Amino acid sequence: RPALALAGVHRLPWPAWLGLAIGGVLLAAAVADAPSVAWADGLPDGVRSLADLYFVSNKIYAPSYISLESALAHYGWIPEGVFLVMAITTLKTANFDTIAGHFQYASVKPSLFFGYKILTENGRGIKMAEPEKALLDFLYFHPELREPEDFEAFRLNLFQMKSDLDLQKTQDYASLFGSKALGTRLLTFQKLLNDAESY
Repeated sequence: RPALALAGVHRLPWPAWLGLAIGGVLLAAAVADAPSVAWADGLPDGVRSLADLYFVSNKIYAPSYISLESALAHYGWIPEGVFLVMAITTLKTANFDTIAGHFQYASVKPSLFFGYKILTENGRGIKMAEPEKALLDFLYFHPELREPEDFEAFRLNLFQMKSDLDLQKTQDYASLFGSKALGTRLLTFQKLLNDAESY
């Protein structure tokens, strides 16, 4: 079930808010008058790392795993500074603006909810997309990526991606989507990788 609102949670300081999540409480995600956190100058007070936010993301809207641009940043494929935690879920698409930060969830059918691993950070498990699934989720939810130049705005670190990705595993995962459009985008991306190798 989606997270249920807890009265007054938006008035808690961040460490207490995080503490509730760690304790297993599903926190208020859509409190209308919850102040937003400006991440432009860094993470919210009391946050030791992005892993704290990833953990909360997993908890407040489950089942879900970190993916899309958040996973790309985690793997060093796009520049740091993606101040929105993005995840995949089998629930409805949702956007939560909370005292802890901004959380966005893209919905997939249950058959596409796969390809994530459990990272252990500060003694807690975080569901994170595997590199291959992170790429495919990204391509799946960006239908505008039709030509190689369409990728330029994301400033992809193609050399790091080439090092991290298992291309056969990527192809195997892609076949499970059953999407010709995704296959076409993947071919375009692979051309980018090949071109990068030539420099």
